[in-house]
Amino acid sequence: MNEYKYPNDVPVESYDLWEERRGIFTFTASAVYRELLSGEKLGRLVGDEKLPHLCRLRYSKLKKAVLRELYDSERGVFLRGISYTNHNIKNKNIDRTVDSSLYGIFEFNLLPANEPRVVRTMRNLEEKLWVPGKGGLGRYENDLYHRQEGRLNSNPWLICTLLLAKWYIARAKEIKDLEKALELINWVADSSLETGIMPEQVDSLTGESLSVAPLTWSHAEFVDTVIRYQKKKTQLRVKEES
Repeated sequence: MNEYKYPNDVPVESYDLWEERRGIFTFTASAVYRELLSGEKLGRLVGDEKLPHLCRLRYSKLKKAVLRELYDSERGVFLRGISYTNHNIKNKNIDRTVDSSLYGIFEFNLLPANEPRVVRTMRNLEEKLWVPGKGGLGRYENDLYHRQEGRLNSNPWLICTLLLAKWYIARAKEIKDLEKALELINWVADSSLETGIMPEQVDSLTGESLSVAPLTWSHAEFVDTVIRYQKKKTQLRVKEES
């Protein structure tokens, strides 16, 4: 992770979260940032004298690079990603597609959930990807995967809806701030099969289960989100009672 980078400190191209395209993505760069934070802590735990310094130096430069290269100052939100023509950092191509993977900017601690740039990014994500009628959050703009012919809207994904819930949980300062997160959690539960099995996505009109079911990822995100919700609610209740 220290060496797999461009001279401007952004990571070299890799696949996006959805394993569909190669590029330099906000999600990927944020994940690398988090791994470097973890590397610093692990180095200290095992008494390594060089690793913590190396990780700290790398993630400090990486954060500056992300804020410089992957933030759209004109729109005030983070970009899904960029690429460089022929690996020349002076020839920058911008991908402004609104993508639910942008949650990684706060999930991996690069910026806090309540930081204005993160708030604008997540608000924009919710506005552009929320599926009218059936509800739930789509994966990204104009996602054609399992979308019925002639439909204007992409299908809502359980995973993506839970990622949005995690943002509401992370930024909650009072118990009432958790209401939206609970709505999203309940939407996911209601979109599951009667057996409790959770699919990857559901039809944007009928709510019918689509694609893989059960999907381990959907179940894992649901459990993780519920745990975060309960933990945050307990913290806020103690705070309000103190």
